Amino acid sequence: MNIDNHIIFNVISIFILRNINFISISYKDWFYILLGSLLTCMLPDIDHPCSFIGRRFRIISKFIYNIFGHRKITHSLLMILIINFIFKKLILNLNLIPYYIYHGMVIGYINHIIADMFTVSGVPLLWPINIKFKIPLLYKIFYKFNIIIIYILILLILIIKFIFLRKNYN
Repeated sequence: MNIDNHIIFNVISIFILRNINFISISYKDWFYILLGSLLTCMLPDIDHPCSFIGRRFRIISKFIYNIFGHRKITHSLLMILIINFIFKKLILNLNLIPYYIYHGMVIGYINHIIADMFTVSGVPLLWPINIKFKIPLLYKIFYKFNIIIIYILILLILIIKFIFLRKNYN
């Protein structure tokens, strides 16, 4: 999956969470969540030297790629736990950035992995156990017709938003 698809998937995911009133927070805090998620929605691909982020951090990327390969540790539940721990220690404990940016960063990382589940390759969530997790009903469609899926997701978001707005006014 390319950078455009990951960014679009991430933004749509955040928009869905916001519009189904997943949690009740201010618009400013939702903006922080979106900002944080955009900062990290490409981070799992640091394991691929030719990826957008891999080209910017080439030494780290080549190191990870040579030891683990692509879509191994960086696309696993283990790395989600490690990233969460690192973000929490470095960001929250040092009070470097607002609280909701931290949450957005974790969500962005997870969104990337979920989006990659729509690909033919899938992701090894239980790494080092090499079992690939995919969303089989949709990955072929998403792979071939991803722009159509994006438009369908946007339409679904608008329908959900309309339903929830109607409920709030009745």
